[in-house]
Amino acid sequence: MNKAQSISNQGFSLVEVLLAVSIFGLLVMGLVGGLIFGQQATSLAGARSRAVMLAEEGLEATRNLRDASYANLTNGNHGLQIAADQWGFSGTSDTTDSIFTRQIVISDAEANRKNVTSTVTWQQNPQRTGSVTLTTMLTNWLGTKKGLAPSLFGTFDLTAANSGSDVADAISLAAQASLVYLGRDVNPGNEFFVIDVSDPANPSLSGQLGLGGTPNDIAVSGNYAYIASADNYGELTVVNISNPASPTIAATFDLTAANSGSANSDALAVAIGQTNYLYLTRTASGGKEFYVFDISTPASPSLAGSIDLNGNLNEIVSTGSYAFAASSDDSQEFQIINVTSVSSPALAASLDLDQGSPSSDGFSVAAGTNTAYLGRDGSPGGPEFYIIDTTTLTSPSITSYLDIGTLVLKSIDYSADANLVFFSNKNPAEDDYNTIDVSTPSTPTLLTSVNLDDEPNKLVYEPIADKVYIASGSNTQELQIIAP
Repeated sequence: MNKAQSISNQGFSLVEVLLAVSIFGLLVMGLVGGLIFGQQATSLAGARSRAVMLAEEGLEATRNLRDASYANLTNGNHGLQIAADQWGFSGTSDTTDSIFTRQIVISDAEANRKNVTSTVTWQQNPQRTGSVTLTTMLTNWLGTKKGLAPSLFGTFDLTAANSGSDVADAISLAAQASLVYLGRDVNPGNEFFVIDVSDPANPSLSGQLGLGGTPNDIAVSGNYAYIASADNYGELTVVNISNPASPTIAATFDLTAANSGSANSDALAVAIGQTNYLYLTRTASGGKEFYVFDISTPASPSLAGSIDLNGNLNEIVSTGSYAFAASSDDSQEFQIINVTSVSSPALAASLDLDQGSPSSDGFSVAAGTNTAYLGRDGSPGGPEFYIIDTTTLTSPSITSYLDIGTLVLKSIDYSADANLVFFSNKNPAEDDYNTIDVSTPSTPTLLTSVNLDDEPNKLVYEPIADKVYIASGSNTQELQIIAP
């Protein structure tokens, strides 16, 4: 009995030993496996982190190359190298530590922008390949600096279906907030249009109105558009634009032989003057050329004063109680009118711009701080663009001028923030839209130009939208929108 008990106890101890050994073996295998797996995971994570850094380095190196010259960003597959402490492209890929292969892929995104992809690959293990890809977009900042890379951003086509005519030229416009007011030649359709440019790439027609006369120029103030018209019975036409979808004529004013000296002169230009007053010009034909209107009641404008000047005042710009005018007079292409007394406006000063070509007309004018910019008719050997110092309004002087071939500066506008003058050119042999850098007034510089469809007639820069709007002679792009 005691012997059996002893044998039984011995057998149970052996099982326990075997079980303990098995458990210990499993624990050891688990620990070893965990250690091996941890080492592999650490190695893989380290390799991936290294790959991410190499990919980021690839993007930064490409950005560095862009900063050196945008021309370095040629489309295709590239490797990177360092030579003389400078990054450069070499081959179609590069290798680091004989493990990581990096490739930079460059492709066009849009004008002055490139898509850049930096991909790093490596062999994680015999059965598995690792890969990291980072992307970015690089811009030609120098090329897209305002004035250096202008582009046609959007257009609008006035067709027979949406306006009554598809052949009349757009000749005038004004811009206010997200709306453009466009004027066309008198035609079987309408002449005045309100166009929504809140999405400048896709402008849309809001409203339109028949005027009965060609709107040669438009100025906007508040809920009213004031039009210099070729209508001999309504040289000043006032349009209520409070409802853009349904503009209406609020008033007209007839300049007759009795109140102006001539009943048959077209109104040429209009500008909002000092508070409650408006300035308007007419062609020279025996009557007076410059008028001041009281518009304190827009629906009932009244003639406040006028003056007989020389030549056609083709464009005017207001500086409050003074107005600058571009004139066809060969001895007074630039004129300053003093409107301090609205009932008795007077010629304060003028300049004879006879450099190179004394017979070239003054066509366009814009105003800066103590400065006027004037555009002339194109003439071989004579300057077409002038910068004029108006610090002393009674004694202006020429700061500088620029000969730009035979371009006809039909209309100009000025951006104070960018120190740029934008102008439209009426010479069909040259590009239609141009920019002049006036940051150094003594040496204005002609920058990049854009060739557009047909000839531009009127140009306006709208600083909030940072867009240039053009009334064009194109029958498919009466409104052209430029990203300057």
